[in-house]
Amino acid sequence: MVEPLLAILGVMLREFARLTKQVLDIVRNEEVCRRLKSEPGVGPITALAFRATIDRPERFGSSQAVGTHLGLTPARYQSGESDIQGKVSRCGDELARTALYEPPHTLLVRSKKWSSLRAWGMNIARRRGMARPGSRSPANWPSFCIACGPTRPSSAWGRSLFTWPRELR
Repeated sequence: MVEPLLAILGVMLREFARLTKQVLDIVRNEEVCRRLKSEPGVGPITALAFRATIDRPERFGSSQAVGTHLGLTPARYQSGESDIQGKVSRCGDELARTALYEPPHTLLVRSKKWSSLRAWGMNIARRRGMARPGSRSPANWPSFCIACGPTRPSSAWGRSLFTWPRELR
């Protein structure tokens, strides 16, 4: 009974290796991807996601238009006298936005190696007030109830500390 499962696993691993080699070959042949990979934290998937999203850069009038296309502009609520500028709008390509978020986060939070790019980012983070992580106590961990589905821990402000994937919502 285990032999067919092992055969399937072997085929999947071979296909995964073949696809990985294809991705690496594409990145190696693309000049833009090679330049992007020279930055700390940027790998082949991030470089390809950015290259695929911004396929023809001449269609954007400015760099701000690229941010808008990716959903990296603040959402605004305007009504009468109120003008509230909120979090990122999240309109646009989710894969590219996520891929572009990971390298700077890795560079600022996880990397201990000094670089001029990291120093620049840390200075901006200090000026703007770097966000503090949420509580890591087990009381704030998410749970799952078979009868009612995912249950979210509540914080003092009534907001969730954990965001569930779309498949589980």
